[in-house]
Amino acid sequence: MENLETLDLKGTSIKELPSSIDRLTQLSLLHLGNCEAIASLPHSFFSLTSLSALVLSVVEVEWSTTQSFAYSNCWKLDEVARVNIIANAQLRIQWDGIGASVNIWLSGSEIPKWFNDQNEGSIVTMELPPNWCSKFLGFGFGIVVAFNDYYDYIRFDLECKCKFETVDGDCNEFDVSLYGLDSEYKPKSLCLDHLFVLYNHRMCAMVIQGDDGDDGDHRFSTYQSCHKASSEFSLLNEDLDCKLKK
Repeated sequence: MENLETLDLKGTSIKELPSSIDRLTQLSLLHLGNCEAIASLPHSFFSLTSLSALVLSVVEVEWSTTQSFAYSNCWKLDEVARVNIIANAQLRIQWDGIGASVNIWLSGSEIPKWFNDQNEGSIVTMELPPNWCSKFLGFGFGIVVAFNDYYDYIRFDLECKCKFETVDGDCNEFDVSLYGLDSEYKPKSLCLDHLFVLYNHRMCAMVIQGDDGDDGDHRFSTYQSCHKASSEFSLLNEDLDCKLKK
């Protein structure tokens, strides 16, 4: 049983996964599509290090260097499951650091409290501590998007305009596209509010390495002297009937 690689439970009336699921150390595919009664994910679920694809609420997710988890339209998930999902997001951002991107989205409108700087609307500003670059691994973002209708043939992506300001008022700016929802993940539709927890390693690379042809050492020292950073988010596809809330 421990060597099981695929577990297909789609369409069943299962309400929760057993805590012993962490014994399936070789599990690479877990199919929970159309399991409308699923309401709980045990903490042990997130220790499945071999898992490479998850299907939940008719959403299939695969990850490698980009690690993605989708819990769209899963309104029955209890508070414990939500806490586990968010805790997993935080750990993956901290563990993976510069080398990977982390994308997690789930139904809901509350940004985790461990995001230090929060604001209503599409712009967030943060004060940078002295010598902040010495331990810099990148920025993680929590974004709430209000959907009216999202269909599986429309791609959804976000853009982030980053601005770093020095004490002298000089500014350094760059844009980064943040992975959102691709049509290949085939959600039937999204409605109401969804939380996106995103970490993009390219933002770290832009600060440390710069664009091709830039002097990386000079660019890094330039950002090191900055004391304030702001990020403005926007939707790349303006035809979608949705808006950024916070």
